[in-house]
Amino acid sequence: MLKDLSLKANQVPLLAGEVVHKDQNGLLAEMNTIIQTLPKIIPTSHVISSRGCGAKSDRTHFNSEGIRELGKRYALKMLSLQYNLVPTHN
Repeated sequence: MLKDLSLKANQVPLLAGEVVHKDQNGLLAEMNTIIQTLPKIIPTSHVISSRGCGAKSDRTHFNSEGIRELGKRYALKMLSLQYNLVPTHN
């Protein structure tokens, strides 16, 4: 995709969201530990926390409120990167 868009990997941020968090009894919450390592491997990556985001009863997917909150966190991070603002969420 980078090639198709004529972008350089070291100039494009990668935002990666956590899965349903442990505080929501997420079935795959242990994957967040792996997701948290991305910035060590990909310097332009940023992890978006799912802590406190509501989950559906399947404990795998976010509910409507949770996905909206996660979307806000993505937006705040992207805005902070584009405009050098201090984000309120990671």
